[in-house]
Amino acid sequence: MKKEKVLIFVLTHRDEWKYGYPKGYHTLWLGMKSHTIDRSYPWRDDNLPSGSLCDQNYLYSEYSGFYFLWKSLQAEDSNAIIVIDHYDWFFSKKRVFRFMLTQTDVRRLMKKNEVYFPTPTDIASNFNGMDVYALNRTALAANIDLLEPAIAKLYPEALTALREVYASHSLCSGNMMICRKSFFDGYAGFYFAIIDEIKDRIDLTGIKDRRIFGFMGEILINVFANYKKAQLACLPASSCLPIRQQISSKWREVRKKD
Repeated sequence: MKKEKVLIFVLTHRDEWKYGYPKGYHTLWLGMKSHTIDRSYPWRDDNLPSGSLCDQNYLYSEYSGFYFLWKSLQAEDSNAIIVIDHYDWFFSKKRVFRFMLTQTDVRRLMKKNEVYFPTPTDIASNFNGMDVYALNRTALAANIDLLEPAIAKLYPEALTALREVYASHSLCSGNMMICRKSFFDGYAGFYFAIIDEIKDRIDLTGIKDRRIFGFMGEILINVFANYKKAQLACLPASSCLPIRQQISSKWREVRKKD
């Protein structure tokens, strides 16, 4: 029986990837950084025949990387499995120590559930009782209020899902996922239709962290999964340091408890 294809992408604009990945991992370079990478290397968000969003991604959010994957993987089978990690956060095996998932791990997981997101962040506990809407209004300011009318116009049947996500006190953040290509394509179409509808009205006045489309993606991926009633499960996401550094960290934790 032919094995399902697994494509694992690590989205980054940074240089500190010093540690080896398991087989099947690809670094996808984002933003202006992708211009400096060896031109023969395929996984750069500027590597599209036309329409690359690389030059629009001066903030290094997942924006241009998602667009690149959506367009460049069109020929892949809809049942291919796509994994998206980024920066120093990876879906991991949660044991005493953290290990990145292998392709075999991913195939096993996909026999159980349709989609995996990172373990939700407890917003209420970590941000003084805020819900998703209140927390994101602190990051997006009035820009957050562009999402609801855009969804009402383009995907009115998804409004209930948006309101449920806004009222929640937890959120699967990070724009990370494990899913079939069919789910990823559906989400990318949903996300970019909404962003294209509002991007000319974004106001950056007074906003310090301008990773606007990344923050919006963290909302919209949860909305899309809710709207599509995806069979969703969650996995830990962690910084998978070399084992000696993890041992040192655990030892320090134990000593503090003594």
